[in-house]
Amino acid sequence: MADEVVHVLLTDYGQYGWGVSSPQLPELIGGRDSYEDLRRDLAEILEFGGLDASASVVIHRQKYVVAPGGDETFVIRIANDEREFDRFEAGMRLTGVLNDPRQRSQILAGPKTPSGEQIFICGTPTDTLGWLTEQLLPGEFASVISSVADEMFGGKPIRECIIGHAVEPADKGWMTLSEAGLTAETTLAELSVAQDSGRLSQLEALTVC
Repeated sequence: MADEVVHVLLTDYGQYGWGVSSPQLPELIGGRDSYEDLRRDLAEILEFGGLDASASVVIHRQKYVVAPGGDETFVIRIANDEREFDRFEAGMRLTGVLNDPRQRSQILAGPKTPSGEQIFICGTPTDTLGWLTEQLLPGEFASVISSVADEMFGGKPIRECIIGHAVEPADKGWMTLSEAGLTAETTLAELSVAQDSGRLSQLEALTVC
């Protein structure tokens, strides 16, 4: 696993405590009653889960949520990196949309995981599609949310794109990156340019294999 990037997902389950998982560490299972306890023991948990000492680790915090007034469930994920503030801003704007019944049904219309929840990843313009899908299990998909200027896109506070990891395009009518003229190194900013120019539909779901 040397030189591999390992995405570690710390999930807040509210009164049920915190869990830890990673797409790159399938044997990783763990949890603690509080975030502080989990962070204190995280190095030991990751080592037990098979983490190679030379791997680069990216920590993500995510919250498991039941939508207000409904049965929909989702997680909101924010990477703890140098752009965490921008990701937090996108998450706050997403929360505002989810709390508005007029907008909630539209944003929750995205594809769900096999277990029934929708994954929201708070992104930034410099995130690459490859880096984003590294956070997903094979066959899993997510809605990537980024904040935009209020005067753009008809005043909408966020922009959404749907990506999947190793999703079979024929199953859902998705478009592969090569079909879209993109690569795993394409950034969200570059994707937005392609969409704004009309070369790609803003509703197009992309799969990274």
